[in-house]
Amino acid sequence: TLCIPVAYYTGKELKSNSLGLILASFIAINSLWIYYSQEVRIYSLFILFVSLSILFLVKIKNNPLFKNYLGFILSNIACIYSSSLGINFVFIELFAYTIYLLFYERENLKKFLYAGLITLVAYIPLLAIMLPQLNTLNRGFLSVFDWGGKFKVENILFLIQDWFSPVIINLVNHPYGYY
Repeated sequence: TLCIPVAYYTGKELKSNSLGLILASFIAINSLWIYYSQEVRIYSLFILFVSLSILFLVKIKNNPLFKNYLGFILSNIACIYSSSLGINFVFIELFAYTIYLLFYERENLKKFLYAGLITLVAYIPLLAIMLPQLNTLNRGFLSVFDWGGKFKVENILFLIQDWFSPVIINLVNHPYGYY
């Protein structure tokens, strides 16, 4: 629910109130976001942090103030610590905007690189926890493919659900009624 006003302010910051209303409307009726908001998992919180990060990135582009950089750094740290996909999002966002700054607004590059460096330094404690567990994680990932000689069609359906979207499961008549 909090993503709706964040989308509005992002659209307003990008162009106008009209664009903000359009973005907020799309977020409000997006079936995938509605689905994830009803799960008791971290997905909806992660989406909120990603949305806030994008909002603060747009604010930095329009008005590079300290408070905008602080919001950007904090929302990116929250992204990193709320989901394993967080570091991927943050890295791609930092890389893409750095390339933009190199070509179009070189005078703001130094401040943005400092913000990115602070964000990545904040990742070090999580990295220190994750590296020793990497071997266990790899064994767990491979076990997804190992059905121990008891192959069932339901296993493929669970795999599809894990790899793709919960919307796909609604298209398949799952024998256990799993939606």
